[in-house]
Formats: sequence, C-alpha cells, structure tokens
Amino acid sequence: MHDPQQAEIHAQAAHLLLGTGRLAEGAEELRLCIECAPFDVAVRQRRADTLVQLGRVPEAIGELQHVAGHFAAAGRQFQAMAVNLVILELDPEHLETQGALADLFSDRRSEPLPIVPKLPSSMSGALGRSLGDDEEEEVHTGSHHPPARQAVAQAPSGEEDTTEAEPVRPAQALAPPPRAHSPLAAAVQQEVELEHSTTRPDARPTRVAGGAAPLVLQVGGLLRRATALAKPNRGGILAARPAPQPAPRDIALNVGALNRTPLFSSLGRDAFVALLSEVELRFVNAGQVIVEEGAPGTSMFVVVEGQVDVVRSRAPDGRLLVGAGRPLVAQLGQGAFFGEMALFANSLRLATVLAVSDVLLLEIDREGLDSVAAAHPSVHEVLRAFYRARLLDNLLQQSPLFGEFTSDQKRALGEKFRHFSLPKGAVLVTQGQPSTGLCVLLRGRASAVHTSTSGHTLQPQPLREGDVFGEISLLFGAPAVATVHADSPVEVLELPRDDFETLVLSQPSVRRQIEAQARERLERMREGLAAQGEWVSSGLV
Repeated sequence: MHDPQQAEIHAQAAHLLLGTGRLAEGAEELRLCIECAPFDVAVRQRRADTLVQLGRVPEAIGELQHVAGHFAAAGRQFQAMAVNLVILELDPEHLETQGALADLFSDRRSEPLPIVPKLPSSMSGALGRSLGDDEEEEVHTGSHHPPARQAVAQAPSGEEDTTEAEPVRPAQALAPPPRAHSPLAAAVQQEVELEHSTTRPDARPTRVAGGAAPLVLQVGGLLRRATALAKPNRGGILAARPAPQPAPRDIALNVGALNRTPLFSSLGRDAFVALLSEVELRFVNAGQVIVEEGAPGTSMFVVVEGQVDVVRSRAPDGRLLVGAGRPLVAQLGQGAFFGEMALFANSLRLATVLAVSDVLLLEIDREGLDSVAAAHPSVHEVLRAFYRARLLDNLLQQSPLFGEFTSDQKRALGEKFRHFSLPKGAVLVTQGQPSTGLCVLLRGRASAVHTSTSGHTLQPQPLREGDVFGEISLLFGAPAVATVHADSPVEVLELPRDDFETLVLSQPSVRRQIEAQARERLERMREGLAAQGEWVSSGLV
C-alpha cells in the first residue's frame, strides 16, 4: 500500500513517541509508516536505529538490508557498502548482504556462464519502479546529485512485470484515509487532515518533521550504537534471526546499467568480498582533521557522504602555513578517493584533509590490502592499475598543461603515459643523450644539473611535483642539456616521444606553454654559464 498521507501520520506519531523515550511504541509507528511508504529508506533507517536501541538487532538488520538493496539497485555502491558495514558491526556472521553486493558490483566477466544477479527478497522491499528517483521515492542520502546511470529492474525470467507505480496525487485528491492504528496516530491524523485541507491543490504531502536525515547522520548514529554492542555480551543481545518477510519476488537487475567504481569493480567476486570484509566505516564530525600532512600514509579513504577539503600546510619553499593561509588543493565529495597516493607509495602525506561537513567514509588500510592480495594474487595487478589510473587522473585534472584538453583527449593521453617508481639517486634524464619522452614528476623530489664543457657544475635546479622535464630535447631535436636526479623515491610518468609529438605538440596552446618553459630554463642556464665565462655548448640559445 502506498499512502503518503497515512505514512505522514504514523511518522509524526513516531517522532512524538521517540522524543519522549517510548521506543517500542515509536518503532511500531515506524513499522506502520513503512507499510504505507515502503520506498522511504530514511524511515527504515530510523526504525533500524530504534530497534538497535531496543536490542532487537535481527529486526534492525532486516530493515538495513532493504536500505542497502535500495542503494545498490540505484547504482550507489558506496552507500550500499556503508549500510552493509553497519550490518556487519551488528552481526559479523551476516554474509547475505555483502554477497549480493559482490554479485552486482564485482567483475564477473570471467564467469563461464552469463550471470543474472538478483537482489534477494530480504533486500528488495524498498524498491519501486523508478529506482533511484529521489523525487518520487524520497531517498535522503545527503547528496543533491543523482547518480549518473540507474539500474533497471527486471521481472524474473518467464514472468512479465505489469506492476504500475502508484502516482503521487495532490493531497486534496486523496480518498479519505483509513483511521490510524493507534490513539496517538489518530490524534496526529486530525492535525494532518486539517493542514491538508488548507493546502494548495498542487502541493505534495509535507515531509515529516524529524523523519528524514542524511545517510551520514543516520548511519553515523547507528555506527556508534553498533560499535557499542560489539562487546563480549553481544551474544546475549542477538537472538536467532527470524525468517525475513519475503517481497512478492526477487528483483533481477541489469548489471550493465550499474555504475562501475574505481578499484572495487575491477575485482573478481571472491576478492571483492575479501576486500569489503577489510573495509572500515568511519564517521567524522565537521571540522575534524582526517589525515595530516607529513604523517605516514597507512590507509586510503572513499567519501560516502559529505564534503572534505584538501589543503597544503607548507609552501613550496618549506614555510609552514596556518589557518586561511593554507592553499586549497581540492574539494572532494561523494564517491571521491583520497589518501591512496601515500598508501601505495609508502610515503608521507602530502596534504591535510579536513571534514567540511559531517562525513561518512570508507577506510582501507595497508594491512587489509596486503591480506587480500596475499589470498588473491590477481589483486596485485588490480591495485597497480588502480594506482596508475589515479596518478594519471590527478595529473590530467590538476596540471595547467592539460587544462584545455577535452575529456576524450585526456583519455587518449592517459592510455599512452608510462609509469615508473624509482629509488632515490636514480637518473631520470642524462645530459648529452636524447630524451625518450616528456616526463612528469608526480611524487617526490628531483633536481636538474647542467655540467659545462669545462667540467663546472651549475647550481642544481629543483623540480617540484607536477613539473615536466625532458621537453628541451624533444622540442629542439637535440640531446638533453641537463641530468635529472631523483633526490628521494619518486613517481614519474613518461609520454613517449612519438605520442608527445602527435598528441601534445598538435595543440598550439600547449606547445606555447612548453616552449616558454623550455626557453626560461635555457635562459637560466645561459646566465649561470655566463657568470663563469662559458656558454651552452649547443646552439639552442
């Protein structure tokens, strides 16, 4: 039954009951609200929270399964994963939900037979015909951005689905609602009917006071309660799980319409489950520091809900910056990764990340990644590909050099770059030899040194992260005029010579930037040599 007005009555009654500490009665009103509005995942989340407080953990898990199913069917993988992690906090032996997520989002292309994953009936109670439609189903996830693509629900094989989604009608056009099921709800009903009698004809039912909350807040509260239950006495709280009330049928989903996400969707099913088992769910209050610049990079994060700022605490010359003086590097929201560079490179954090709002995060640490990779050797290649893709994405999105490239051009460039992880002391470019490609310093420190024909060495010129080198040799078809050394372990990307000429020099504005940089470097070198009474041996200046 889809009855928005009756759902509102029960939700308001539940709000009053919960506000006075009458949890059991409030949970019952929320159950009745769900019967009238099964697609409202915010109410399901609130009922799960109330049930946890009552110690009725299996029932809470049942509600959370439907919430996870709703997000999964809408292609919101990270939200579904977050809800699953709360379920696992409540019951570590509960494997059904994460198994269903693995069926939907892992890489199943190597399976010998076609896979038609389904959400089990225990997870499909909050699905409607318009999956992921926030306006119709009133899904409150804390984000105003709908997913890029939506999953398509299908009827099971051999069965035609003729169910029509009941339209939301103006409040005054609704038939007189049945009387409420409790005295308190009946009292609330009178107030609601009076309110609707003065509502304009095209108005939709009013959103319940206190009934909706962003996922970050509701899951944050649930996470705290679930963690509190994770004590030796939890075995006395968990009762035998009752059989879930089945939906009319399992829901088959068109996996091709689901969003693929970095890292996770490149894993096979078993590796996906193993990695998901290592993920930790974190709730961070607004204003808190999540990672600190200069600290060891031992984990990476995914933003499930909320927003974070990435800031630098030190200027390029090493000066310490504080407060508003710290430059903003990036603002990250739902679905963004951060922290992976220091984790994979086993280096110190290069920036500080602050929570702008309350934030829900997935955290994956090095120990967990190593554990999964040890059990599933193919994960090593997936991790390397993920790291390389992240390096390229950061370069192409943040470097001014590639700012005017289109998305397709950046994608073509990304396929050509080669990635190198080199130790301190490595020679990246050798003076007197042709450069093999355009190099970009992604992480670490390096310096370029020119040695004159008389053997004098000029002052080393430091290279900062994001700087390119090797361009002089490429532009002028001459040997490199300096040797570039790695002053620390470095991460370098190289675009081979032929691809540089085809993809980069063909862009007039980019060519001008590179030529200007090359001539500036040559001019500094000429000045240094002139001070010693020498000159650049080639005729480039």
